Amino acid sequence: MADSTSNVASMSSDVARSAAQEKFGLSVKTSSASLDKAAVYLHARGQLPQEGSVNESTLVRKIDWRIIPLAFACYIAVFIDKVNISYAAVMGMNKDLKLIGNNFSNAASATYIATLIIEVPIGYIVQKVPLAKWLGFNIILWGIVTASTAAVTNYHGLLVCRILLGVFEATTPPCLMLITGMWYTKPEGVGRFSIWFCGAGLGQIIGGLISWGFQQDNAGESIAGWRIMFVVLGVLTIVVGLLTIVVMPDNPMSANWLSEAEKTVAIQRVAVNQTGIQNKHFKWAHVKELALDLQIWLIATLVILLLSTCTGIIAAYSATVIHNFGYTPAQSALLNMPGGAITIASTLVAGYFVGRQANRWLWVSILCVPALLGGALMSFLPETNKIGHLAGMYLIYTVGSISL
Repeated sequence: MADSTSNVASMSSDVARSAAQEKFGLSVKTSSASLDKAAVYLHARGQLPQEGSVNESTLVRKIDWRIIPLAFACYIAVFIDKVNISYAAVMGMNKDLKLIGNNFSNAASATYIATLIIEVPIGYIVQKVPLAKWLGFNIILWGIVTASTAAVTNYHGLLVCRILLGVFEATTPPCLMLITGMWYTKPEGVGRFSIWFCGAGLGQIIGGLISWGFQQDNAGESIAGWRIMFVVLGVLTIVVGLLTIVVMPDNPMSANWLSEAEKTVAIQRVAVNQTGIQNKHFKWAHVKELALDLQIWLIATLVILLLSTCTGIIAAYSATVIHNFGYTPAQSALLNMPGGAITIASTLVAGYFVGRQANRWLWVSILCVPALLGGALMSFLPETNKIGHLAGMYLIYTVGSISL
């Protein structure tokens, strides 16, 4: 009798396990080494939560409050630490470090070149490591680099710091995209992407305020304002990194603030994406598929030519350009802030329409128009037309929203 009861229980568990796999579109017929972690988790659990035991809307809000604020903070840190060199330039850094010729240009572009080179191995690494821990670790490292920039005394020291900054920052966008994809369906993901991407705009606004603050009444200070700025920003970035390691889970299965039933429903929700949660098995077939996808090459071209080039150049030189219009360094820092507001507004608009419109390429084209107009204003207006040049520079910031 006991054996019969045991067999029935075992069969019930198998049926529940099969039902879970079928419902979530996950299979365990292959080697466990090549399985998605969600499939392994569901196979081990072998049961579905009772219908109605988890309120999905409540669960999504719970996930939102845990994931999105940290992702937002991470992107603020990314942008503000990348563009602080622009503020430092008008605060006297170029003079203090005796930068000549193309020294500043080389240092500013070194970050982007380092990121471009390191992104390929990063794509492999993030598949193998705990995502949130890896992200937080790199944030701490670039926070240390940012703070250390305050101690540089020459061009070569600045160049090394900017290269290391690009290496450590390179992991942030792919990690945040993967983490967002673990928790949200594709329609939900667009809105969440737009929210944390707004961190770039807020980072520019905060950077302008911090730069302006450190330029007030510091004539008698023994330490230059731009050096203090780097230390403060570096420490704040380290705090964000520590919070990321402690608070952000690597995946839904490791979220200790969710019940087992909530974890299962969280996995169930994103099964419709057909992308899985996390798989550490490298597949060359995916590389081949990627290489042969024309849209991927088109997106990469747009990102390099429009997003990285336009926003990178503007981010690195915006404060200097404004300063060359005749404004003081402090005024330049403040006048650089509206660009951040434009980034936030255009990103939210893009997130709203892209999330509701199947033809994303149409919106990519539409969002490029203001940036093209801004570039034309900066290129063809007389140099005496300061307002026109400022307006053109602000319009170029709308191009950042095409990343959605």
